[in-house]
Parts: sequence; structure tokens; C-alpha cells
Amino acid sequence: MTERAGGPVSRPADVRRPRFGGRRPSRTGRIAAGLVVPLIVLAAWQVAATAGVFTPAQLPAPSAVLAAVAELARRGELWQHVAISGQRVLLGFAAGASAGVVLGAVRWAGLRQAAAGSRVTLWPRASSLAISRWVSFSGSLRMVNAPA
Repeated sequence: MTERAGGPVSRPADVRRPRFGGRRPSRTGRIAAGLVVPLIVLAAWQVAATAGVFTPAQLPAPSAVLAAVAELARRGELWQHVAISGQRVLLGFAAGASAGVVLGAVRWAGLRQAAAGSRVTLWPRASSLAISRWVSFSGSLRMVNAPA
């Protein structure tokens, strides 16, 4: 009574099949393959920064960033700056999550009717504000990049 209908059931094939000519790449090989793209990005960043494509204020070289990190660590200020950056990330996440919850609630059928009046009055102002900011920002870029 322990037999199953349809005959004996074979074991499933090994989920991890060997690759690359019948064998799995080593752990070191997988780690090295995962480092290729970040190293290419770092090399391109260094070349672009040292070639003068960007000013150091726009995009400092990775070597300059590493030197600044080492200097902050030497002075004992690194973790203070890391904490401030982490606080900004968390505040940004909280603001985005709060906005998402509010917008999700507005899309809810029960609240959609209540928010309809404010949406009608605020939408034209928001879109005109966004367009005016875009025009003023693109105009300021032309002034900054204009030949002297």
C-alpha cells in the first residue's frame, strides 16, 4: 500500500547542474567575475576625473575620495559624517514612504471622492510650478555654460 500510482518515482535531477564544461566555477572565480563590472566603473571614473572631463567639484577622482575618507578616519570624524548621511537617507525614505501612503490612501475609492476637490484646485498650480522650475533651471544651465 505504499506504492504510488504510475510506478516508481525517480529522484529529481540535481538542481545545481555543473556549467562551463561539466564543472562549476570555483568560489574565487565567481567572486572575481562579480568584481569585473565595479572595477571597470572605478577605472572609467578615475580616467574621466583625471582627464578633466569633470571638474573635481563635480566628480572627484576615486583616489581623492579614498584620501578624504582616510583623512576623516584619521581625525575621527568619519563616523559622524556616516551617521549624518544615514540620517538623511532614513529621513528621505520616511518622507517617500509617507507620501506613498498618503497617495495610496487618496487612490482608495472611499477617500477619492473627498480629495477630488483639492486635486482639481491644486493640480494646475503644481504642474505650472513644475514647468516654471524646469524653465528656470534649464535657463540657468545656459547661463553657467555660456562662453565667457
